[in-house]
Amino acid sequence: MTQGASDWLFGPSDQEIQFEMISGWARAARELDEYPLEDIVGWLTRRRDHIAAGRSSIVVGHVDFFATPGRR
Repeated sequence: MTQGASDWLFGPSDQEIQFEMISGWARAARELDEYPLEDIVGWLTRRRDHIAAGRSSIVVGHVDFFATPGRR
């Protein structure tokens, strides 16, 4: 098996996927019911503003791997 870091980088021009990612994170935070709704909404609003202004990027750690069947 071969593996290597292959992080996903979403820059200022990748606004649509950034909006989708932060919306999903906000939904997940809400479902945890550990954070006040006002905090989640405030965070989401600030992040959306940064994305819309072209001042946001997101890096998602990711590892690719390649494996072949073993010999029998």
